[in-house]
Amino acid sequence: MKLIRFASLMLLMLAAMAFMPIAEQEVTSVIKRVTVFTSGAQVFRDARTTVGAGQTTLKFVNLAPTLIPTSINIKAPDNVLVLSVQHRYNFLAQKAKEANIKEVEEKIKSLNMQREDLQSEMQVYSEEKSLLQNNKIVYGQENGLKAEELRLTADLLRSRMLEINAKIIALNRQVQQITEDMNKFQAQLGELRTAKDKEYSSEIIVTVSSKSGTTADFELSYLVSTASWIPSYDIRVKDVLNPISLAYKADISQQSGEEWKDVN
Repeated sequence: MKLIRFASLMLLMLAAMAFMPIAEQEVTSVIKRVTVFTSGAQVFRDARTTVGAGQTTLKFVNLAPTLIPTSINIKAPDNVLVLSVQHRYNFLAQKAKEANIKEVEEKIKSLNMQREDLQSEMQVYSEEKSLLQNNKIVYGQENGLKAEELRLTADLLRSRMLEINAKIIALNRQVQQITEDMNKFQAQLGELRTAKDKEYSSEIIVTVSSKSGTTADFELSYLVSTASWIPSYDIRVKDVLNPISLAYKADISQQSGEEWKDVN
């Protein structure tokens, strides 16, 4: 009876292990060469990683978001068997950008509210200043103030006007600083929104099998549609007595989402 229970328990454990997700081993690769066609291009990458005995799931990361999944080709060493190849997109970087966008938008909103409060306060001081300017002469004439009283009144008005002017200047400087900060955040927001549409990448999930642990070299290739080239010519003539020198070149453009730097 105990043996049956033990066997049943082992079967349950094995079944649970069979349904457990296999951990993915992240692999970075390097672009070694690119073949550019008149429409599209083929990218070749090299990668080296360790492979354990049995099955290993490799995740090749930071690949072109514009790659064509049906064009993926994986070459592995003879002692490593490729069991399956899958393609998927990684939008985590894009989600991080969205969070940054929301944060910047909140900062702009807060700064705009501060600016509106300051502008409202400036308007009150400006109206008070206008009121004092319009009434200072009339006030003295209608109340028949003596010279000394008029001088004191003028001193009070002058003192208050200086205070108001100082307040308006200080508030205006704050408004200008906030406006500069808002412009910087607006520029940052524009960059984030532009980058958000590009901030995702492809990943290729490769399941391999090996009889023993080893270090394996992989070659990964795929097609991208967002690349092309057009011919260009460089014609040089020294003088009418010498032949024409003609150089044939190619102007390459690509928007694959990858950086093709120092590749053949």
